Amino acid sequence: MIKFQKYNIFFLSAICLLFGYSCKQELLEGPKASGNEPFKVYFLNGTDNGIINGLSGTDLSINRNERTADFPIRIFRGGQAGSEPFTVKVTADVSTIEALIQSGALPVNTVVLDAASFTFQEDVTLTVEHDMMKGNLLPRIKIDQLEQYIGQHVAIGFKISGTSRYTINEEMDNVVLFFNVNSLAGPVQFTEANAGNNPVINVANTSFTVNTTDNEVNIPVNIQRAGSADLGNFTVNVEVDNSKIADMIQSGALPANTVTLSPLDYSLDTEVTLSRTSDGINGNVIPKIKINNLDQYSGQKAVLGLKLKNSSEFSINPDADQVLIYFDVDSLLDEAQPPVNLLDPQGWTNLTINNDNNVVFTINDDGSIKATGGSWGHAGAYQAIEVRAGKKYKIDMRVKGSGATDVWYEVYVGTAAPVQGSDYSSGGSLLALNTWTGCGKSAFDAQLSSIACAGNGGVFTATATQTMYVVIKSGGADLGAQGITASNIDLRRVP
Repeated sequence: MIKFQKYNIFFLSAICLLFGYSCKQELLEGPKASGNEPFKVYFLNGTDNGIINGLSGTDLSINRNERTADFPIRIFRGGQAGSEPFTVKVTADVSTIEALIQSGALPVNTVVLDAASFTFQEDVTLTVEHDMMKGNLLPRIKIDQLEQYIGQHVAIGFKISGTSRYTINEEMDNVVLFFNVNSLAGPVQFTEANAGNNPVINVANTSFTVNTTDNEVNIPVNIQRAGSADLGNFTVNVEVDNSKIADMIQSGALPANTVTLSPLDYSLDTEVTLSRTSDGINGNVIPKIKINNLDQYSGQKAVLGLKLKNSSEFSINPDADQVLIYFDVDSLLDEAQPPVNLLDPQGWTNLTINNDNNVVFTINDDGSIKATGGSWGHAGAYQAIEVRAGKKYKIDMRVKGSGATDVWYEVYVGTAAPVQGSDYSSGGSLLALNTWTGCGKSAFDAQLSSIACAGNGGVFTATATQTMYVVIKSGGADLGAQGITASNIDLRRVP
């Protein structure tokens, strides 16, 4: 009898192969199928405790309209036989999560995601895809519900509880999906403050720009929203907050000679739009520093404090919501202001040295100065300039004359204010013609620095941020028939 049954089965199978696929399907996969391993239903990631890192282990997608993060989890049926769609019943099951945390398989700061924060379809349809029966369980995480979990990992578990056909592989019927909330949709924060650094930003290390039209320095300070989920643009409000400055100076995080900028020294657009960039979800708040206001702080550091006030969509990270931007005032001015002539063509004043008119300095409207006469007279002209400590400057001018006899022609930049009726020597001679030394005796028309035979070439370094005085003086027996004319008089900062 047994032999007859086996014969009938083999015979019937052969008939099915010849006359129809449906017969084969009924025999091998039908409702009475034995559940042999190739035809069991399972989670693809069901091995190794079934743990799935949702951010790296799934094809995560963001649904902007629904504001959800969708994590597809693959369900397979083993074997290639059969193409009839069927359904798999899935239930939420968090029973294994606590043990996985205790064992270290899940991060220690993992918590179970509450049921109100996600949805999923309980019935998953499996169909043929690339010659395999498969389908996706699709947990949909409500991103707006994640704020309560900032700084933590969350986990949810799922279990295959039934199928409309086939049996379940009970060794791979559970998965646990987990992810770092901050890596998906974290809080808003200053990028520099979040790096774990002292929240002090040296402007020299930023990509600041100079607006020459408005005479401002624009300093971008980056704001980021942690996480990869792009839900579209949103806004963040920023305010000035200098409350931490005193403590930062006291601790040495800011130099002792740091001063706080006045509201008159800057402008600030307080609403910042954050959007997707190549570096994540970012935006810049841009304090605009008024260059013309900075001279009052020369020789010091200046600082401005910023604080994230609120966000239109996401929470603010209270540990990274403040930064201080500071800069060396003189260095920023050097960067922001190209070297210019510090001398005003209309700024010259006559200086009487000898109480006679034997040498006369004539100041012209174009700023040129003509010295004429002789008879051992002595006179000059001067004007005040403002310099910054530690900066190097150079003075030069075009001089023209027909040749002089027993004459000196000297240029000084000193700290002492000229006094009418007195000679001037503060700072020492920087440039000079001296007929006794050998220059100025014959006709000349050149830069003074190129024909001078005394002085140091016209270069000096300011020892302090202060007012200094430029003095041009001349005297002697005979300045020549044409006198000595200085034009294009230029004094500017040099490297």
